Amino acid sequence: MIRIAIVEDEKKHADILTGYLEQFGSAEGETFDVSLFKDAFSFLEEYRPEYDVIFMDIMMPGMDGMQAAAKLRQRDGNAVLIFVTSMAQFAVKGYEVAAFDFIVKPMSYYDFCIKMRRAVFSVRSRDDRFIVVPAEGGDLRISVRDLQYIEVSGHNCRYHIAPHRVAEGRNTIRNLSALLAPYHFMRCNSCYLVNPSWISYVGGYTVRVGEDELQISHPRKKEFVREFNEWAARGGGRA
Repeated sequence: MIRIAIVEDEKKHADILTGYLEQFGSAEGETFDVSLFKDAFSFLEEYRPEYDVIFMDIMMPGMDGMQAAAKLRQRDGNAVLIFVTSMAQFAVKGYEVAAFDFIVKPMSYYDFCIKMRRAVFSVRSRDDRFIVVPAEGGDLRISVRDLQYIEVSGHNCRYHIAPHRVAEGRNTIRNLSALLAPYHFMRCNSCYLVNPSWISYVGGYTVRVGEDELQISHPRKKEFVREFNEWAARGGGRA
C-alpha cells in the first residue's frame, strides 16, 4: 500500500485527485491510503513522516504550498512531493524543496497518469532506507544512508546527518543500537553510534566519521576494529 496526502484548499480539485487515484489504482493494481488536508496548517500540525507521495497545492491561504514544503522538508526528506498549481511559473521553484514533479490545473487524467506512474516507480524502486525517531517538534524521518553518527548523552540525542545537519531528540543508546543493527551501525564508545559507511580513517583511538573525529574508548577498541574490518571484508558500501 502507498500512503498519499492531498493538501488542497479547493474541494473540487481534491475530489478530482481522489477520483483519479481510485481510477489509477484500479487500472494499475495499486492500493492507496489517501488522507485529505484542507490547508497547510492542518497538514503540518503534528506531522508524522509516513506518507510516500504528497500532492501539494501551491496557492493556499495563510501558508502557501512553497512555504509548507520548506517546513515539510525539515522533517521529511524522502516523501515524493508533487505540486498541483494553476500557475506553472511557480512550480519551477520546486527544486528548492526537492519537488518530484508538478501538475498544472485544470489537470487531465492523462497528465495525472504520466506523473503518477513515475511517482509509483520512484516509491517502489528506491533503495533509500530510513528510520523514524522522536525529535524536537515531532517524529523525524532520517535516511539511513545520510545518517553519519548519533551522539547520545543520557536520553538526549544529536543525529548528525549529511551534509551538514544536526537534529536533536530523546532516545537511548540501547534502543538506537537495536534499531540500527540491520544497518551495521557500531559503537566506538559509550556515547557514539557510527555508520561505518562514513568512516574514512581509524587509527589509534580515533575514528574519522565524515568531517568529524570521534574518540574510541579503550574498552571498545578491539571490538570496534573487529566489527569494522568484518564489515569492510563483506564489501562495505553505503547503508
